[in-house]
Amino acid sequence: CRSSLLEVDALYVSDPANAWYLQDPTGAWRGIEYFTALLRRMTADYGRRVLLLGSSMGATACLLFSELAGLAMAFSPQVELRAGQGRFLQDEVLDRFEAQVARSLRACGGRVIVHVGRRHHFDSAVG
Repeated sequence: CRSSLLEVDALYVSDPANAWYLQDPTGAWRGIEYFTALLRRMTADYGRRVLLLGSSMGATACLLFSELAGLAMAFSPQVELRAGQGRFLQDEVLDRFEAQVARSLRACGGRVIVHVGRRHHFDSAVG
C-alpha cells in the first residue's frame, strides 16, 4: 500500500495447526476462544474499520470472526467440515465450529461477502 500512499495497518493471521482455527497453541480444541480473544485485542482500536480477507481456510476465519469486522470477504471458505477434510474431528468440535460461524455472522454489524466457485471437488462430494 505504500506505493499508493494509503496508510493502513495490516495483520496477517494463519493457523499453524491447519485446523480451521479450532486448535489453540497448546493443541487443545479451544482455538475459537484463543483466536477470538487475540483478534478482539488486535482490532479493538479500529471499531468497524476492520477488513477480514481470506481464501480457503483463511476465508473460513473470515466467517468465524466476522463479528469483529466492518467488512469480511471470504473466497471459497471451507465450512462443510463434516463431509470434507474435517470429518476426522470430534462432533463436539464440529458443533462448536458450526455454532461459532452462525453466531459470528449474526453478530456482524458490517457486510459479509462470500465468493464460491463452481464444481469444486469438495463441494461436489457434499452435494
